[in-house]
Amino acid sequence: GKDFGPYAEASADAFLPLLNNEYSGDVRSTSAQALCQIFKAACLSASAGSVAQALPQNLLPVLAKALAKQLSQESDDDELEIRFAIADALSEVMYDAFTHKDANGMRIAQISVLDAREIVGHVMILIAGCLTRRSKLIAEMTTDVVDNDELARCDEKLHSEQELLTHLVDSVGYQLKSLGASFIPIFSQLVAKPLG
Repeated sequence: GKDFGPYAEASADAFLPLLNNEYSGDVRSTSAQALCQIFKAACLSASAGSVAQALPQNLLPVLAKALAKQLSQESDDDELEIRFAIADALSEVMYDAFTHKDANGMRIAQISVLDAREIVGHVMILIAGCLTRRSKLIAEMTTDVVDNDELARCDEKLHSEQELLTHLVDSVGYQLKSLGASFIPIFSQLVAKPLG
């Protein structure tokens, strides 16, 4: 909570390198989940006036870009739970940036258009991949499934992809809400155009 705010910067500095741990997906996903909670604490603390309001603003682009970049580096062969945890963390960071405000009603942290473009670029590639995998699973379920066990396996994968997709779409949506009309060029180029 807000009492952790004074430790947020040092904690983020400690966990951020672990997000790129090449040897363990569990370390990457745990780090991602810790980072989103650290950001939440910084936002709560800044809202309460316990830490400088610059802290969440400084953390937001660093954390959001690092999470989006790591998420794009996770391969389809990596466990879905790892991608899910990192996507959830990105969505949570964007949510906290959108919802936490100071005493004057101003957001504690605001994503810039330039940073949003970079993040959305990564996320839209992931959304397209998720939609492709879902399409293949649906096709497999309607044509190739031979028994109920295989149908259940496909249904479980389909549900997991849906949950991943939700976090990815939410992270784009919070940026759209935060930036308002400034997001239109990003939406036109990176969201609407690829999705047709």
